[in-house]
Parts: sequence; C-alpha cells; structure tokens
Amino acid sequence: MDRRTSQDIEKFIKGIQKSVTQEEYKDLLEKATQPTIDSIKMRTPVGNKPVKRYVSKSSSKLSKRGQKQDKPIAIYYPGNLRRSIQLLDHLNKANKKRTWNLRRVYFGVKLHKGKSDGIFRGDRVDAYYAHMIENGTSNGIAGVGYFRKGVNAGAQKSLNRLKQLVQRRLKGNLRRNGFN
Repeated sequence: MDRRTSQDIEKFIKGIQKSVTQEEYKDLLEKATQPTIDSIKMRTPVGNKPVKRYVSKSSSKLSKRGQKQDKPIAIYYPGNLRRSIQLLDHLNKANKKRTWNLRRVYFGVKLHKGKSDGIFRGDRVDAYYAHMIENGTSNGIAGVGYFRKGVNAGAQKSLNRLKQLVQRRLKGNLRRNGFN
C-alpha cells in the first residue's frame, strides 16, 4: 500500500470517529476490510494434493531408535491457507479497561489454538507455514508475496467501501432524526 493511500485512510478514520458510536465504528471497519481480505484470498496459492506433516527429529515423539515415525501427525488439505485468512477476533477486542481506542482492525492468518495434530479441512485451519509461502525458504523455494500484493490491491477498495458505508450510515441517522 502506498503512503498516500495509508494517509488517506488514517485521515478518514479520524474524521468518522466523532460521528458514530464505538460499536458502529468497529462494525464499519470490519465490513470495510472485507475487500482487502478477499483480495488476499484471491492471490493465495492453493495446492492440488494434501500435505502431511511429520514429527521432527528434535521432538520427543521419536521412535526408540531416534528415527522419525512413519505416521503423519497432521494432514493439510488444499485451500487450508486460503481459508485461514480472516479477521482475527482475538486482536479486535476492547482493551483491559473496556474502552475502545480502536483505529485498526486486524486480519491475517489464523493459527490453530492448542494441539495442532489431526486433519485440517473445512473450518479447522492451521496455516503455520504462511510465512514460508510469503517470503520463501532457505532451501531455495522462492516466496510468492501473496499477502503483500493482496493488501496493496485491496487497500483503495477498502477505503472506498468505508466511505460508502459511513455515508449510508450518516444518511440513515439523519432520516431517523427527521432530516430529509
């Protein structure tokens, strides 16, 4: 995202904070980020076969001879990374004092909480490998840069959506209060 778009977003957000409640504000920001999330998902690569994860040699789940077990501990089906890109609710909550100083809505790759063994398909996601696809690996696999490209492509769309939502909300408030 270029600097001018970023500054436009910050300026617009500071202006609307005074005209809506905190709950409305959070709702507006979450709805406005959807074009950026969709843009990232569109650019996210999807494999064509399931990927299996095995226990590493440094793990405690080694066989008696110190070799890796043959049985995979996790299976990731195609589309796991794409499904994992979403609003991160645990970061979009009120702070400990229960006051809202929210100027940002966080979205990104959702990681699985707890034990990350088993089968990952449907709503169950764990994209621990997202940074490897974004930036590449030390083994010579080049990075795709899907996340950065998606944010850059979706930033202006999100700003336009935010302006549209605020305008619609303000017109509705005026109508409710008797102004036409």
